[in-house]
Amino acid sequence: MSKVSDVSFEKVIPTAWGVAFRRTLTSIPLCQEIFSILDKSLTDLADRTKLEQLKRPKLAPFFEARYLLTQKLLKENPTNQVLELASGLCPRGILLTENADITYVEIDFPSTIEQKTKIIEELVSLRKIDRRPNLRFLAGNVLDPNVIDLAASFFQQAPITIINEGLMRYQWFDNKALVGKNNLHLLRRFGGTWITPDITLPEQNTIRKAVIQQTMELTGIDVSENAFPDAAHAKSFFETLGFEVEQRSFIEVTDQLTSPKRLGMSESEVEQMISWRVAFVMRNRKSE
Repeated sequence: MSKVSDVSFEKVIPTAWGVAFRRTLTSIPLCQEIFSILDKSLTDLADRTKLEQLKRPKLAPFFEARYLLTQKLLKENPTNQVLELASGLCPRGILLTENADITYVEIDFPSTIEQKTKIIEELVSLRKIDRRPNLRFLAGNVLDPNVIDLAASFFQQAPITIINEGLMRYQWFDNKALVGKNNLHLLRRFGGTWITPDITLPEQNTIRKAVIQQTMELTGIDVSENAFPDAAHAKSFFETLGFEVEQRSFIEVTDQLTSPKRLGMSESEVEQMISWRVAFVMRNRKSE
């Protein structure tokens, strides 16, 4: 039986605050502005105290590498149509839609979409960005095929790229399969790729292990139960669903990271955090 009904995944929303903070320690554009607007919106002192515990600044290199590797893979697999699942407060859609030729669709929970829409409105009012009519938002659960079909209505019959960062670590294996099947349905219809650096493996970093415990206390979800035993098992899992899988390494973007220097972290600390992490580029495996 699916565990979807056993927990409200909206409980993971506060973790986006911690991720947004860590992005301020990187060179990713607009992250400082987004977090500043988000942080000012906090009025409940109890909520702030709880959120402050989520900062974990020394995790910034992981999130920076995840973002940069996804950007690299996007450039290698160019398309003008992008769907981001569980987009959270990531600035990617805002940045890419500066190009009016790109159609970018983001799906997340209603409260997150509402929050991000308000942030964008303030960025516009502060003249940090122009309006983005080509950036579309859908409020809903990314596990729902009907929501995915609605997202597809924004796209033309041309290749698309599907992206997700941070979604799969909260999903049990039946849900991972559901995400995969929904995405495969889209790729069979439009062509293109699914890019995800969200291949959760058993944690090897002590800081991250502490975060897993903290996440369980906050959300009721033990994300360690959702990890693949290793990258080979993860690759086989998605191949069984019908994907052709290309494996890539976070190490590819190590030389682009700016957060380790800001945090005074050594090369060995960064290597321990990201050297074993992988991303997948997946395509529909065509029948022979």
